[in-house]
Amino acid sequence: FIVILLIALCQVLLYNISTFNFVVGILYTQLFNLMCDKTDDEYGGRLPVHVRCLLDEFAIIGQIPMFGSLQQYGAGKSLFLLYRIFC
Repeated sequence: FIVILLIALCQVLLYNISTFNFVVGILYTQLFNLMCDKTDDEYGGRLPVHVRCLLDEFAIIGQIPMFGSLQQYGAGKSLFLLYRIFC
């Protein structure tokens, strides 16, 4: 059997009000860190399936702390961060 599980997590941000953009940055940082930790602890350093995170409207989110490092580190663990930037 091949099981495909698709999960979508959507955050709606207003482009003209940036008051709570930091919350989304914290959410993504925690999500990536949790997946990387789980990968190391439970799967021996590599996820059994590929995980792709699609970040749309990336410029509105603001800065995700250490995003470049997370992107490089996650790629070795089958965690891919794909994003589009609109200005």
